[in-house]
Amino acid sequence: MWLPERLRRAWGEALELNRQKEVWRTIQHARQVAFSEADADDRIRFFTEAIRRFPDVAEIQLLYATTLLECRPDDVAAEAVKAVELGPDDPVILVRAASLLLNRGRPEVARSYVEHARKLVDSNFVLEDGLANLEGHFAAIDKQYDLAEQKFRFAVEVDPEFESFVRDLARLLQVRGRSKEAVEVIDQALPRVKWKEHLERLRQKLAAKQ
Repeated sequence: MWLPERLRRAWGEALELNRQKEVWRTIQHARQVAFSEADADDRIRFFTEAIRRFPDVAEIQLLYATTLLECRPDDVAAEAVKAVELGPDDPVILVRAASLLLNRGRPEVARSYVEHARKLVDSNFVLEDGLANLEGHFAAIDKQYDLAEQKFRFAVEVDPEFESFVRDLARLLQVRGRSKEAVEVIDQALPRVKWKEHLERLRQKLAAKQ
């Protein structure tokens, strides 16, 4: 059936709008599934179907990589790389994928993502704390400890409730021979962080070495 150009264009726009709504609903559901306590097989089945429906959506792919940390950690890096291939200039995807890759022992790939993300963002970047924290890790790897401490402290200041940032700073202070200061950092953080177990364990180790 022949349709005028403007009708074809309107029809195409309507289809694309509907697809965008479906993608957004799927992403919202995927975020719930990725961080739920649902059975791992059920989560994997959900993401397998979601990726089949929307194979070009980086956010869904990255959430899949995240959910694999618990049940198939050896597959995390490859799936995170796929997410970046779908969103190579999305700094949010780059930072989150870099964190996963650093966790899975792929620091050089993670570093390349962090360096690219830094070039793309300004000071209002929504994940500036996470980006700075990652830069701190690479500064520490390069033995640039002053820079690493600066980056870790910045991340803690921006998000003082995120215990992982506090742990990274405390461990760096320990490496620098400042265990007493590391304990003080943890003591300041404990009242405000939600997940205390890892910090409390680290505090016990640090206190025992003083």
